[in-house]
Amino acid sequence: MKKLILSAAIALAVSTSAHAAVNVTITTGAGAFAASSAVIGNSKIITFDAANPQGITSSGLEGADIKQGSVANQWLTPAGDTSKYLRVEAIGSGNSNGVDYFNVSSGPGFDTVSFYWGSVDTHNSVRIYSTDSLYETFTGTQILALAGITTSGTTSILASFSNASGLIKKIGLISNGTAFELDNIRFSNAVPEPATWAMMITGFGMVGSGMRRGRRTKLATATA
Repeated sequence: MKKLILSAAIALAVSTSAHAAVNVTITTGAGAFAASSAVIGNSKIITFDAANPQGITSSGLEGADIKQGSVANQWLTPAGDTSKYLRVEAIGSGNSNGVDYFNVSSGPGFDTVSFYWGSVDTHNSVRIYSTDSLYETFTGTQILALAGITTSGTTSILASFSNASGLIKKIGLISNGTAFELDNIRFSNAVPEPATWAMMITGFGMVGSGMRRGRRTKLATATA
């Protein structure tokens, strides 16, 4: 089931953009929430229904940041999400600096971080880091344009950020307005594109063929 969901998610990816070293992929549609929790290899997923996975730390959060359900004009449940989720408070409204961070503190490195974005607002921002060095900042306005969404705060998406030239060690989530709701932050390594798989399979075949020819040559020499 997870593989089918993941395949559907890839098919539904509507837009990809390169922003310096970071590629952004937006997935929309009914399968986006389920796809956000799919396990990819040795991925680590923060679901907000339990403690953070081993090797993942967070900062800037308060107990009230974890929500379930909606409150009018304050926070809105991401579409299709019946579980607990994160509400990033606006700067100056109880959160010390308006930024929630999630860090890969130990274990293997990852080149991709994704999350289910409840409703993309122009006042939301995402920061992608390598350790403490900032790679890129993406605004809600940029993501709305990339996804082709014309009205702020109306559509839930799966947003994936992949670093083409190194590892992603930290993500920062910022709200300058009412709230920023999200779920299922996943650190993972990018799944190879179908064309990459084809080249890899061809390469494996060539290596295997070469090894077989080498064995036949050795046998012929020994027989002679």
